[in-house]
Amino acid sequence: MNSVISIMKVTFYILFFFLSTPFLGVSQNLYSLHTQWDDDIKQWEIKLDEGEIEGEIEMTWRLRGDMTDWTYRIDGKRGTIKQKWENNANVWELRSGSTIVKISTVWSGDFSSFRISDGIKTFKIERKFLNTDPIEWSIMDDEDDLFFWYNEFQNDIRDWIIEDRLPEDFSLELKLAAVFVSILHSL
Repeated sequence: MNSVISIMKVTFYILFFFLSTPFLGVSQNLYSLHTQWDDDIKQWEIKLDEGEIEGEIEMTWRLRGDMTDWTYRIDGKRGTIKQKWENNANVWELRSGSTIVKISTVWSGDFSSFRISDGIKTFKIERKFLNTDPIEWSIMDDEDDLFFWYNEFQNDIRDWIIEDRLPEDFSLELKLAAVFVSILHSL
């Protein structure tokens, strides 16, 4: 009887370990975004953690110059970031596998603040100071400055530094959606 209970305990622990492993992974922190080419904003390099290039975002229809449809690859994941409706830059979506992140302006037509949500986590971002350089964005009402980003060089929107100290339960998709849509509306 004791051996059956011991086998059941071992089986339970092994099963628990394998089922919980995906949730125990360390989340990636965004480090920076940079245009791939100095004179072109159609392709961006994404750096994670220690500054290694680990992804890219590029305009889906580069020849048409369509800024409403983008594809990305980061940390082994692929997805899209698209304006949800034609001629309405107030609402965007990031899609990757079964993940959907909704991005919308807090106030229609005001591109200085956005609401970002994946259905579980929701937060608002804002451009702290309008008409000033460097351009800086952050999570609204975050007194600890756990997540903010700014252009690296004054009057240059091609290079962005990201200070990412958010807890692990904020997905990479949430972070990427916030940073990308704000940079796009800083151009």
